Amino acid sequence: MKSPTIYAEWVKCLDAIEEGGNDAELLECMRGGSLELTAGVADRFAKKLSDTIQSRMKKQQEKFTRSVQAGGDSHKLVNAIIRMRKEFIFLIEISRLPVLPKEHSDSLARAIKESADKIQDNLEHQAKSDRTGFVASTIRNNKVNRLDLEDMTT
Repeated sequence: MKSPTIYAEWVKCLDAIEEGGNDAELLECMRGGSLELTAGVADRFAKKLSDTIQSRMKKQQEKFTRSVQAGGDSHKLVNAIIRMRKEFIFLIEISRLPVLPKEHSDSLARAIKESADKIQDNLEHQAKSDRTGFVASTIRNNKVNRLDLEDMTT
């Protein structure tokens, strides 16, 4: 796959990211891409990237909710949390593309981290109703928001 160099190619990559599937290949391809961020292009690109990230987060949250509502054992809960955490980490990697200005990249990464924090808080709050304490313990020991942002560089 060719690395994107014009806005239209970036849109195709971001559309593919939004759909999911070959994330690792697309990420690698985009890391090698370039884009002249003129005033109009920069704004459209920033919006498209932000919309793509929001869409992926929403889809992952829906998958997580379906998985948890289906019930099951602690393994299913842990797997759902791990899948969600991996999705957040992937989205942070997308936000760290070299083509993005550092300020924009940092802003996107912070927004993703804040979303993960909110989800973790909500999970912990909901788990308080579990009288056994098992669910709360599982959620505390397998945090959605353990993203290790300090270690992530691109």
